[in-house]
Amino acid sequence: MSIDAQGPQSWAALYAEMRGELLADPQTSNDQRGQIRYLEIIEDFWSLQHHTYSTSNAEYVHQLLNDIYQLYAEIGYKNGGRELVRLMLRDAPLYGLGPKEIDAFIAQFEEFDDRVVDGYVDSYRRLSALRQKPFEFVGTTMDGKPFDIADLRGQVVLVDHWSTDCASCIAAMPTLNSVFEKYRSQGFVVVSIAYDGTSRQRRVMRIKSELGLEGWISVNGEGHWERIAQAYGYRGVPQYMLLKRDGTMFAGTAEVDFGKRLPVLLDTLYSGKSLMNW
Repeated sequence: MSIDAQGPQSWAALYAEMRGELLADPQTSNDQRGQIRYLEIIEDFWSLQHHTYSTSNAEYVHQLLNDIYQLYAEIGYKNGGRELVRLMLRDAPLYGLGPKEIDAFIAQFEEFDDRVVDGYVDSYRRLSALRQKPFEFVGTTMDGKPFDIADLRGQVVLVDHWSTDCASCIAAMPTLNSVFEKYRSQGFVVVSIAYDGTSRQRRVMRIKSELGLEGWISVNGEGHWERIAQAYGYRGVPQYMLLKRDGTMFAGTAEVDFGKRLPVLLDTLYSGKSLMNW
């Protein structure tokens, strides 16, 4: 019988056997052992990202935190460990981890004086502080009506920061809109802030029309970019904010990932099954 005919269970058994032999081989370097463990932990990440998170995941997530630290500190696979720290800090709210739990996680790395990890930690802490206060924006819509994002409290809101000279901003809009159409019946709202809404008003409206974004709230952001960029550390667009019903940020640009990871974020918010309340 071929290996293919034996099915997934035989593959799993074969992998376990080969893995054990490789790790026990004295010619296997510590770096190679680290690569094996890194790939296994990455697979755990992908598994988590395809589920709506609940308290039943808590033990699994905390084991993942321990595995990342062991890979970095004990196995010594620094590059892989750094990447996993970055992913964990990026997705902490999605995995239901509260600030206290993440603070305990990152405190373990302080003794290593690693500038790369320190950079991820600084970015996390800055964004964490911003998550504690509602996002504020007062201006006008593209058709000249007063707009205050505080009026949308009670709804889940995606804020799309963009400009007409940003090709990647525009390229992501169809994906964002398909998600919007799927979730709008649950009260999901997209606020599209164009930071060249005055100087390129006709182009903003043409893009909205051509891409069928009529259900979005289109806001003129011209003159507001400097304040937003300074407050949130933005260096350019696109930038995304997924806001909870209280107006605080649940997920940012990296988590939203041009809309590709937006459905699982929304499922988490609407299910109410995240482990902690940020």
